[in-house]
Amino acid sequence: MCNFTSNIASFGKTGCLGLGLKKYDYLLRIDDDSWFRKKIPFDFFNKLKKYPMATARLDKTQNSKIHLTREKLFFFLKKFIKKNKINVANYELRLALNSGDEKKLFNLPYSMGNFDLYNMKYFKSKQFSKFINAVNAYGGVYKYRWADYDLINLYLYLYHKDPIANLNLSEKIYKSSHIKSKKILHTEHKGVFGFSLPRLVSNINFLLYKRLMRLFYNINLLKKNKTY
Repeated sequence: MCNFTSNIASFGKTGCLGLGLKKYDYLLRIDDDSWFRKKIPFDFFNKLKKYPMATARLDKTQNSKIHLTREKLFFFLKKFIKKNKINVANYELRLALNSGDEKKLFNLPYSMGNFDLYNMKYFKSKQFSKFINAVNAYGGVYKYRWADYDLINLYLYLYHKDPIANLNLSEKIYKSSHIKSKKILHTEHKGVFGFSLPRLVSNINFLLYKRLMRLFYNINLLKKNKTY
């Protein structure tokens, strides 16, 4: 999946977007568990015209384990910038790179990843081709599980000061996951007795939260049906 979306302009290649999509000026990517709670009251493609990219919500990552999918990414960017003599356009990315502290790379605002729009003229370019070819040659997507939205965001930050339009969809309109979607329970990093206690607690909390949300959702459905 990460390779599929990272190589967004590699139309028709194995594991990439179909060749038929090459003719479009804009592409929209959503995850299939997205929850549209109300009608979106504007044409988000109009907002995309002035930007390389747009997203449902642009924000700093809160996940404490995000570094596990960004291993060696800081080193790769520094090497790519030096080799191609790039003057980094985005101020926050420039500060992070100049600091020498890879953790500051995690503090940049990133796109949502499951509701992203792409202005394809910025990706059907030699600049992007050079960048994604370097990513593929380095093997970061497979070795370190670099996320596609991280890579595309960072590429845009290299060459643009403010490249991502924040649609800022509230949770009253859109949530990244439907309440009936199921979380994948990971089994790696087992503890001494065959399980990780923090992970177990986290999974139990998640399941309880989901069940409560489903209950409220079904109650609201019943109330609505009674009004008809």
